[in-house]
Amino acid sequence: MANTLSLTKGEYGKAKEALTLNADKLNLAVALEQSDPLKGYNDTYRQINDLNKKSFTASYRFDDNWSFSHQHNDSKFSYDQFDKSWSKLTEDAKYHYIDDFSRLQYKDGSVSANLFYNRSNRRNQTYSVKNSKFTKLDHLRFDTIGLDLQKQIESKFADIIVGTTISRDSYKNDISVAKNITPDTQINEFRTNYAVFAQLSKDLGDGYTATVGARETIVEANKKYDAFTPQFSLLKKLDDNSSLYANAAKSFKMPSFTQIYGGGSANFAANPLLEPEEGWTYEFGYKKSSSTSMFKAALYYMDLDTIEYEGDGTLAKPYYTRNMSFRNKGVEVTYDKDFGSKYSYSLGANYCNPMGKNKAGAWERKFAREQYNASIKYHDDRFNAALTGMFMTDRASNWGDLLPVNFIASYKLDKSSTVELGVENIFDRDDLVSNPGSATKYYCLPRMVHVTYTYKF
Repeated sequence: MANTLSLTKGEYGKAKEALTLNADKLNLAVALEQSDPLKGYNDTYRQINDLNKKSFTASYRFDDNWSFSHQHNDSKFSYDQFDKSWSKLTEDAKYHYIDDFSRLQYKDGSVSANLFYNRSNRRNQTYSVKNSKFTKLDHLRFDTIGLDLQKQIESKFADIIVGTTISRDSYKNDISVAKNITPDTQINEFRTNYAVFAQLSKDLGDGYTATVGARETIVEANKKYDAFTPQFSLLKKLDDNSSLYANAAKSFKMPSFTQIYGGGSANFAANPLLEPEEGWTYEFGYKKSSSTSMFKAALYYMDLDTIEYEGDGTLAKPYYTRNMSFRNKGVEVTYDKDFGSKYSYSLGANYCNPMGKNKAGAWERKFAREQYNASIKYHDDRFNAALTGMFMTDRASNWGDLLPVNFIASYKLDKSSTVELGVENIFDRDDLVSNPGSATKYYCLPRMVHVTYTYKF
């Protein structure tokens, strides 16, 4: 890390103070963030975005092989629930999240090892104005400890990577989750994960390179899961600047503890029968590059069993999870170009047809069919600027278009000082930013201008 002091000030109470320090083998970073609450940016009449966040990161390198890092985050935020006129306060909810991530790392040539421990504490409380009492008090704690090992093997036959991961997750809740499920349901607050994997990459000649990978995962949770996830890819180099590739891969992901057992309050129902997310993704693509440009095009198809949230988050209709069959096929194209020595631009487009099965078993569209991205950038020794935008259209449920456009520029005053200007949501649009089917509709935050000053010492 460099030695820097950074101060940010913006509209709506947005502020951030950050400090990074380097002392040879020791690196430190501290950051504080604040913002004011905002009204009118969702359809549930909640005043949101009242944030107070502190973060601290430290890393120490013992020698060329061993290092240790720790990150601590402390976030407090709240929302106030109003009636439909936005004039009468009905609830006051406060959230306090404390997260810690520790990692001891070893790397020596072809061997790497990571011993990690993560903890997340989440305390939530809601005060009812009408009843003059706290109606919801939740305390959730998540812990993960694990070890990841990898070994690279170079041979005349192929390049090989082998490894293993072992981890144990735990879930604690001081609110009885049994109130959301039947009394005879077995609740397992622990989860043990075992995995071994291998990847082989071989040059087949004539510009062809093949890669084959496989992972065997065993999870002991509310029941035992055994997942085999292979991956196959083939690359054909057409010339020094262009290539074709094909890829097929199977995925597997366990549901989170809160998806299975609920969030601890009656607003999140449990689903102990929830199955993991898994399925196949296929991709065929073309790439061409030059000294000033890069073009990529890809066709893809996804066939997955995913997890979807439904419900209103109320006592009568709490949020709940269900497994959903999901399919998507589409084409994605990107083009990046440098022109002159100081300017560049990027264009991208994605056209697809995301479909999911509803509870009745009928296929219905999910998300948007079309998305377009564009940016233009300028850079020299002292001045950098970028204008970026994304246009999402033909959204599900006849939702309107989404068009966020942002601008950022920085100017180096001298060798130590830099000032930066950012403008988010330039056109001050109130587009819906959540996806159709979400329990809550969220809208774009207003146009927001912020300035940052950074001093390097």
